Amino acid sequence: MAEELTYTSLRPLFREVITKLGPLEWILNTPSHHRVHHGRNPYCIDKNYGGTLIIWDRIFGTFEAEDEQVVYGLTHPVNSFDPIMLQITGKEVPFNPQVPAYLNCYALVHFAVILDLYTELLASLTMLSQGTVLLRIGFIVLSLLSFGLLMENKSKAGILEIIRCLVFMGAYKLGYFRSQFSFLDYAYEFAYKEWSDTRKQLKVVMEQDAKRQSLAVNYIVFIPTL
Repeated sequence: MAEELTYTSLRPLFREVITKLGPLEWILNTPSHHRVHHGRNPYCIDKNYGGTLIIWDRIFGTFEAEDEQVVYGLTHPVNSFDPIMLQITGKEVPFNPQVPAYLNCYALVHFAVILDLYTELLASLTMLSQGTVLLRIGFIVLSLLSFGLLMENKSKAGILEIIRCLVFMGAYKLGYFRSQFSFLDYAYEFAYKEWSDTRKQLKVVMEQDAKRQSLAVNYIVFIPTL
């Protein structure tokens, strides 16, 4: 219950349409105060940590009022979209690789799918086993890593993305993943069916090729005996 109340109280904090709230600014972590927490302006750095009350920041000296237009984002440009490498290196250089439009669309659609999985995970967190929760978190991290490599045009990005899609379809079929939207469930079922049909067709083709190769070998061996 307390967790739900906390999430509910945090949702309005990102609304820029809400400006100042008068005397409440002295006690509560209002949208104005929380915008400062997420800003990259020099005066916003390491300020306003409070989730519900702002009095603690006032007491411990980490409070800062919204003084000018808050600019969001990183304090410096980095040279990678890889979420893991950014935690380790992340050189401070401009980074804007040229990515085909179709790849941008692909990444956007799949990111929406991951966002759906994430929200569904939060909604059903208390009903899931620890293994299922860890599997979903691991898959989300894998997806972000794959998207980052795709956006950087890395040579091995395609292989990792194929592995990621296979893991998704397998985990979904086994019931470890679920969507909040029924139409996405239908889409996942259709994708899995298409993948299964393609795999069966490929298996038939490989068996036919093996038979033809076997007949050719027998024919070659049989001719000298004539």
